[in-house]
Amino acid sequence: STWGALFEAACEARQYPETQGKLGRRPLIAVICSAAPSLREAQLAYHVDDDSFSGYGKLFRTYGFEPHFIPIAIDNYPTAAYSEESVDVLSTVQAVWFNGGDQAKHARCLLTDDGSDTPLMQAVRSVYNRGGVIAGSSAGAAIQGKWTYGEGQLSGYLAGKPLMLKAIADATLVTAEQPEAGGCMTGFGFVGDIDACVDTHFRERNREIRLPLAVRSLNSRYGIGIDENTAIVIQNGLGRIVGQNQVMILTREQALNQTESFLAYSLDSGDTFDFQTGIARNAEGRMVTPRLQRSGEPS
Repeated sequence: STWGALFEAACEARQYPETQGKLGRRPLIAVICSAAPSLREAQLAYHVDDDSFSGYGKLFRTYGFEPHFIPIAIDNYPTAAYSEESVDVLSTVQAVWFNGGDQAKHARCLLTDDGSDTPLMQAVRSVYNRGGVIAGSSAGAAIQGKWTYGEGQLSGYLAGKPLMLKAIADATLVTAEQPEAGGCMTGFGFVGDIDACVDTHFRERNREIRLPLAVRSLNSRYGIGIDENTAIVIQNGLGRIVGQNQVMILTREQALNQTESFLAYSLDSGDTFDFQTGIARNAEGRMVTPRLQRSGEPS
């Protein structure tokens, strides 16, 4: 299914020693749809099912979770981010899921203007700190780095235009005066300790060009490009690929000392990447050989 690999990733994270015994047989998961354009759209994404799509509530129940909807979106965050009721719910869950949409809205809803945590974001971090799972799709994955980026046009990325720094209060990654340039802003930082920026819908939306530029603009050590129907589970600096397609890992380290060059690893389900050592291995444990990619070249 479209979401299967992503839910499987959350489930697989339960197999790590740090989370065993903490998530239980039917773990509680908080579903945060703050990337939606409004609270109404967030509610629809969670509650409404039709012949072609199941809402998050039904999907998570299907995959063995007990979901709880957190009512926060761009039109109610000034109060919702400080809701004691929502904070109390997060104190009981073992996992948190962030929806797809616009990652700038995730940032606006859960972070303050200066990038510090709202009480709701503090509660999310508490889930993580006690061994829970933080996961998301599309914008919900892209927000997990120290920085999040997006928007812009292919022409801007091909021309090497640097990312435009956006304020959280902007609630958008678009720069009206330079729409061809991508934008960046503070992210949630759950993969900040491995110094990586994250891109999604990677090959499906031809984002192989923009990831190297983002890695360079943000001065990140790694870039993670995730295909659809695919996920990367990261625990203690080790990432494992789950799903139908691939994850691309770009690293600037050892790239002939050239800031315009990267080592590119194309990884399949079962493959791993150690973000501490920079070593990739396939499902059989053999080392994966990267290829050299220069900025501006497709992956």
